[in-house]
Amino acid sequence: MVDMLKELQIELNWLQNEFGRGKELALQWQPEPRSDKMPFGKEYELRGEVDKTTRTIHIFDTDLAEAKHTLRHEFLEYVVDSELIGQYVTLYNQLQRAYEKAFEETAYAKKEAFIELLVNYIEKKHRKEVEK
Repeated sequence: MVDMLKELQIELNWLQNEFGRGKELALQWQPEPRSDKMPFGKEYELRGEVDKTTRTIHIFDTDLAEAKHTLRHEFLEYVVDSELIGQYVTLYNQLQRAYEKAFEETAYAKKEAFIELLVNYIEKKHRKEVEK
C-alpha cells in the first residue's frame, strides 16, 4: 500500500529543491472531499489549497497521481503569489491604510471644527443672554 503523505512529502521536497522556493511550506494530506464556491457563485470540488497563515499546503485528493498534480499546482500558485502578486497586495494594503488614515484625520478635523463652531455659537448666545 502506498503511503500517500510520504509520497507527497517527497514531491514537495523535490519542488522546493528544484525551484529554490517555498522551503517554509508544510504539507497536510486530508483525503476528504470538499466543495467551495467560485467568486461568481459556481460550486466546484476543492482538491487542494494553501493556508498562507500557517504556510501549509492541504491536499484533499485520494488518488496519488491527482494528489501530486494538485500539490504541484498549489505549490506553484503559492510561489507565484508570494513572488509576484504579494508585492502588489502589500502595496495596495499600504495605500488603502494611508487613504483611510488621511480620510479619518480629515473627517476628525472637520468634525472638531464644526463642534467648535457650535460651542462658540452657544457661548456667544449665552453671553448675550447674560448681558441682558
